Amino acid sequence: MEERLGAPDRESRADAAAAVWRVTGRRHDTAPVIARRLVRRGALHAPHPGALRALTAMRMLPEEARSAVEHIASSPRRVVGGFPCDGTPHPDLAVREPARGLLARTR
Repeated sequence: MEERLGAPDRESRADAAAAVWRVTGRRHDTAPVIARRLVRRGALHAPHPGALRALTAMRMLPEEARSAVEHIASSPRRVVGGFPCDGTPHPDLAVREPARGLLARTR
């Protein structure tokens, strides 16, 4: 599993980092890998909820991810418009509160 931390694929590295953290509690080398996954997905306007949950549980927010988490936390409330999703919550609502909680815990 630890050899996957150096894997060329970002998703594999992040999955391995999360597994290493869950098993060993190591945060110093796993949090940055998980944060990069969040930043990469956030740049695509689809923040990764698992990465956000892991960083919240670690109570760590690497500096490279702070602006992405601040953006998620402050994005305006939206709803999905158009069939078949009229009036349903936008997917970013599911990550807004965890992002705000992470910022509050790591200031």
